This record gives sequence, structure tokens and C-alpha cells, in this order.
Amino acid sequence: MSCQQQQQHHASADVNVDDDDYDDEYERYLRRLERAITHAMSGSSDSIISSRALDDEVRLRPDGMTRACVELLRRRGWGGGGGGGGGGVGIRRRRRREEERMSEGGAAAAALRYDGVAFYALSTIQRSSMFYHSSPARRRQLLDEDSSSSSSSSSSSSSSSMRDELRSMILDTMYDHYSDYSSPSPSSSSSYAADATAMPKFFETKISVLLALLVREDYPTRWARPFADVMDALGLAAVDAGAVERPSYHAAAAAAGAYVSFLDAVSDEIVYPASRCRDRDYENDDENDATTTTTSTTAGGGGDGVGVGDRTRRERAKDALRGYYHRHPASSSSSSSADGGRDGGNDPAHDDVDDVASTAGGGCPTLPPERTDVALILGWLLDAIVVRGDDDDDEELSSSLAVRAAAALGRYLSWADLRLVTDRSLVSALLDGLGGATSGRGVGAAGEEEDPTNGTMLAVECARCLGEIIGRGMDERRKVALLTELGIFGALCELSLSSSSDATTAPDAIDATGGRRSRRRRLDLVTIDATQIEAVAAAAELVNVSGLALVQGWELDAHSPSLVVQMGQCVHLALTCLAYDSIDVSGAVIDLVSRILVSIERRGEEWNVCLGGGHDTTMRDEVPNRILPILHVRMRYPDDHRFDHEDEMEADEEAYRASLRKLYQRIVNLNPRAALSFVGTCLGNLPRSLSSASAPDVEVALRLVYHYAEGRRPAPGARTALGDGTFREIVVALHRSDVAFHPHWAVLLLYYDVAVRYSDVLREDPESLTLVLGYLSGNGGLRHPVTRVRCRCCYLLLRLIKAVGAKAMRPHVEAVVDGMQLLLFPPSPA
Repeated sequence: MSCQQQQQHHASADVNVDDDDYDDEYERYLRRLERAITHAMSGSSDSIISSRALDDEVRLRPDGMTRACVELLRRRGWGGGGGGGGGGVGIRRRRRREEERMSEGGAAAAALRYDGVAFYALSTIQRSSMFYHSSPARRRQLLDEDSSSSSSSSSSSSSSSMRDELRSMILDTMYDHYSDYSSPSPSSSSSYAADATAMPKFFETKISVLLALLVREDYPTRWARPFADVMDALGLAAVDAGAVERPSYHAAAAAAGAYVSFLDAVSDEIVYPASRCRDRDYENDDENDATTTTTSTTAGGGGDGVGVGDRTRRERAKDALRGYYHRHPASSSSSSSADGGRDGGNDPAHDDVDDVASTAGGGCPTLPPERTDVALILGWLLDAIVVRGDDDDDEELSSSLAVRAAAALGRYLSWADLRLVTDRSLVSALLDGLGGATSGRGVGAAGEEEDPTNGTMLAVECARCLGEIIGRGMDERRKVALLTELGIFGALCELSLSSSSDATTAPDAIDATGGRRSRRRRLDLVTIDATQIEAVAAAAELVNVSGLALVQGWELDAHSPSLVVQMGQCVHLALTCLAYDSIDVSGAVIDLVSRILVSIERRGEEWNVCLGGGHDTTMRDEVPNRILPILHVRMRYPDDHRFDHEDEMEADEEAYRASLRKLYQRIVNLNPRAALSFVGTCLGNLPRSLSSASAPDVEVALRLVYHYAEGRRPAPGARTALGDGTFREIVVALHRSDVAFHPHWAVLLLYYDVAVRYSDVLREDPESLTLVLGYLSGNGGLRHPVTRVRCRCCYLLLRLIKAVGAKAMRPHVEAVVDGMQLLLFPPSPA
């Protein structure tokens, strides 16, 4: 059933316009199309039929119904309510009627402009062949149809003209929409978000995506200055996100939020098109790019033809953002926009631009970094981060916008010119934002923790931005120079120290209007809940990323004075975060602490010379002695831990502690003497009767004994460890203690694991072997009421028998068999 036939069955879905208003065939087609879309969205039992008919219509139309969707948008006041693209007296009459409706103003006009039909039209345009969002087979089909009916260059020109028209329509609509709030009105002080005429969020997102696709297709050849044009359409100053002269700050924040959405969409479509990779239609995208690029060259389609692959267009746009261009003596006039309006003005920086040079070929930027479009973007986002409103309501809006702007900024910092991303004003703003987290974390009325505040989320995003800068690809020496220039470790130490004093404030920050604002620095890495945990965790991740890069450079030039200072700060911050009572914070720096230990093992002399303590201590002693008490505290399970590793929360706890155990093994390998001394101290601090000690305290002490062998070299580690008389005495003392009578089953199992791992002691000590076999075969093992214990003891008993050998086991066979007999043949209940 065709789309036209389907609409005849659903005349009830008509909009409030008489059929007499439509006096030509195309107008009637648009009218029926509106009915079909409205019925498909109605949710009725047969609406799916209309949906399928619309899908069929899109597939049958050569342009994917793009032209019709543009006209549907014009009917709803898009593009200033008229102009361009005729269609007869009926269309003009309809446009005049819609203009009258729009001029009546208010919610009715906005409801018509942003109704379901308009959203369907935008979505259909997004999926149309104009942006080549179709499968490779469909692209080849369109190319064949274009080649058989007309020249490929003609089809290419048609698509380009349609994109020019769409661009003009969207920018005009945005200009009209946001300019409605540029003049004072009785409701100017009301919330823009609550205004019935406000643009719905999903429309803002859809428009942003379409503009980003237009940038991908036409920038810089047909659209020379997209980012400045969108700023103009939104009424935003190109160099100052805060200097928006509007009576309502809510409207200004809405316009700025729309621009952030546009920048996010550009990043999604051009820089990080991850969503496209998940689409099954793009499984052969690379092959299609190569095929269509060749076809475009032979067909003479040029830069706008069907044949240019998506990857080529993305690279071209990204290179243009960074200022990489080819210049030709005779440049095409297409470098300026075909619209000649707000989106068509020429920029001196883009004059005579015909194509973009690929940076992969080693080209140099044509424009200096500060004149590129990415510099414009970074500057605007920086202003959006630092500017604050005048009152409490405006402050809330501006801080929410700052969080979004910082998140968008992080997506550009990883590939923009390094001279731009290391600008002192930008780095200072990010460090200032990092210190603006909320102090403490309150508890709501229902007893639940409060959500992170905007200040905390801004600190999180600023930390991620700094991490993006540090994560830039470069050699170790340049990375060290970058860390020195940024001063990350010194700034974090200052933030952490200053948070301990309520009277300490950060240096005043200068906002975009020239005023000064003071912000209290809060980033307490020591006191739990003194700073909201999200900010502390983000700071720990930043310490980890920065520290890993620093250690790598430290090993190249350990005697540099600046590196010595930074490394001292790095070690302090790493161990401070490791000791923090949160898995998210402590776990974030485990890799860095492990890397520091490896570096000390490899280059111990440099560490001793540059950072060593007194004459009697070395870094091999000092650093492990600082880490071991932290590990002891962090490896201890909470008192309410149930040892249920299938539980999601407890599984995270176990994964975290597994990482801590690997760190402990590395310390044992680096300094076994210090580790053994600490194990003895931990056991000595327990009560004489181990069975009466708390389960977490006994468990962590046994854990240190059990994993000690994993760090000893040479292999096997257990035999090497038992070669130390002190450690052997510890193991024997455990067997002679009452730990096997501890009431907690997890402690029993860990003790049995220790006994089996160090079974060489039992082979040489028949008395201890008798005790252990009795424990395993008795009520604490094979007869234990917990099924998990009985199952595990069966396995451990088998391993122990194999380990000690038949000769040592002969005197104990009867006791073991009795225990197994009771397990296999339990006595019948009376």
C-alpha cells in the first residue's frame, strides 16, 4: 500500500486546514504526508501500518523524501516562515496562514513549530542520502541511479544545494527563536525552561546533530565559518560567553546550552564517531570509503559528491578545525557559503580555501593556532566555565552550564594544538575548577546520600580535562616538560593542604567581565567526606595518569631539580590517595604505586640520591614501610562483610583487594625483610587467643602470611619463604595456636589454605601435621555445618595428603578415614 493510499484510510488524522487551501498535486501530497505522520504517532492499533507506509515512501523517493520534509518544516514556521523554493499559489497561501499563526505568538506557534511532524521531518533528513547515512549497498544503488539518469556532478550539486537550504533554514529558525528573548517582556524574569515557547530539549539535540552533519559535509569548502555562524544565530558573542546582553539570564543560558550541544554533536560526528561503528550498516565502511572515493574521482564529483567516504570528510573537517589547508592559485568560489546570509559570510582566515591538507602527510598548519576555529571553540568554552551569574538563580544556571562546557572541552583537548591546550589561562581555570568541589557530603531526609553538586561535578570534569592534556601522545621528555609546565602535582598538593584550613581561599580568579571572584579551595584527600567523593576520585585518577607519565620521564633524568620536587609530591599524593577510605579513590592509584615500586627496584640508587631519607634508610625501606600499614588497613574487610563474592558490592570489594594483594607481593619482592617484619608485628598485635579476635583482624593477618610466598624469589616462593627461620617460626606458631577454633568459617578456610601452601613445615613436624589433619577431618572441616567449608576441606585435604607424601601420612590414615566415613555415611537421625 502506497503512502497516498494509506492516508485515504486515515482522514480523521487531518490537521485543521481545509482541503480547498491546496490547489496543486504536490500540495495535496504534502497534506497526505502530514496525515500519515500524525497517524503513525497516534499510538493506535493500526498506526504501525502508517509507519511502514512512510518507510516505504522514504525508500522509493530518490531523495529519501528530503525535499518533502523541508517543506513540512517550512509549513511550521521554520526558516523565518517563508522564502525560497516555490510550489504554487496553495503553498504560498498556506505559508501566509502559518505566518499569521506564528505572528499571533505564544505557545500555539511553538507547539506547531516543534510538533511531532517537525521532529519526524528532521529525523528523516538526518537519515537521508544527503548525509550518506545509508548502507554501502544503498549508496552504490544511488550512485548507479544518478549515473544512469544524469551526471554524478549534477546529483552532487543537488545534494549540496539542499544542504545549503537546510543550513539556512535551521540557522534562521534558531535566530528567530532565540531573538524572541532579546527584548524586555513582562515574563522576562521567569524561567526560560518553564516557558511554553521554549525549544524542547530533544529538538535542540536533533538540530545540533544536523548542524554537525552539515559541518562534516561542507566545512570548510561550502561553509567557511560554521562555529561563528551558529554563535550568531544563537545571539552569542564569539569571544565572550558571558557578555550576552539579554534581559533574562535564563534565555542566555539556554542559548549557551544549545551551543554546547552543537559542539558535542560535532565531536560525536567528526572526532569520535563511535555510535556509527555500532551500526550494522557500517560493517564495511572502510571498504566503502575506498570504493566510493575512487568512483568520485572518476565521476568528477569533487568534494561534495556521493563518492567521498565518511572518513575522508571527517578528516577534512578535523584538519580544517586545526588550520590545515591547501591553497591553490585559482580557488573555487564555493569556499563561501551559497546562502549569502548569516551562514554565508566570508572570513579572511578562510579566503581562497579550496581543500584541506591531511596532517598525516606531515603538512604544516596554514593558520596560526590562535586563529583557528578550534581556538574559537576552546576560548568560548573557557569563558562558559569561568563566568558566573549575578544572583543565586543565575549562579545555579551558570554552574550547570559550566559543567557541560567542561565536559565538552575535554573532548577537544585531546587533539587540539598543544599550544592552545596548555594556555595558562585555560590551565588555571581548570585547576581553579578542580578546587571548587563541595565540602563534605550531606545526607538527605530519607537517609540517602545527596547527589554531587554542580561544583563537585565541575571539579570532576576539570580533572578529566587535565587528564586529557596529560594523556596526549608524545615522547617521555616532552611529557615531562608538559607536566612541569602544568604544575599538576604542586597544585594538587596546595589544594589538599589548603582544604585543611577553613580560612584558606584560593587566589582570586578573574572572570570574563573583568571582575574578581574568590572561591574557597576544597579538595581534602585525607579526611573522609570532607570533600564529596566524586571530586576526590577524579583527583586520584588525575594523580595516577600524571604520576605514570612522570615516573617514565624520571627514569630518563632523575637528577633534574624540577623532577625531584615533582616526584616527591607525586609519591606523597599517591600514598595519600591509596590510604583514602574509598575503593574509588584508593583503587585509582594502585597502578601508580606499583610503578613507583618497580622504578625503585630498577633504579634504587637514583631514588636514594634524590629522595632518600637519613643515612640509615633507603627508598627500598622508606617507601615499603609507608605502604605496608596502608595495605593492612585497606585489605581489612569491614565488620559487616559477608564474604559473598556473588554479591555485586562485595565482588567489587574482592576485586579491589585482589589488586592490593598484588601490590603487597611486589613489596615482598622488593624488600622481603621489611614485609616479614610487618607480618610479625600484625600477628603480635592480635590477642593471644586468636579464636577470640575479630574475624576481619585475623583474616587480614592470615592473608599477609598466605600471600607472602607469592612475592618471594626464586620460585617456588613457599619453599624460599620457609628457608627464612623467622617466617618458619610464624607458620609453626599458627599451627600451635587456637586459630582453628575461630567461629568464622572464612577464617578457618584461610588458615587451612596457609597450612596447605606451607606444607613443608608439616612434613618435618609430625605434631603440627597431626593437629592440622585433626582440624580438617573434624568438626572444623569435613563435619563443619557450612557446606562451603566441607567442600573446600575435601579439596584441601587431598592436596595436603599429596604434598606431605605417603610416609608422613601412614600414622594418620585411620583418623582421616574416620572423618571421611562420617562425611560419606552420616549417622541416621534418631
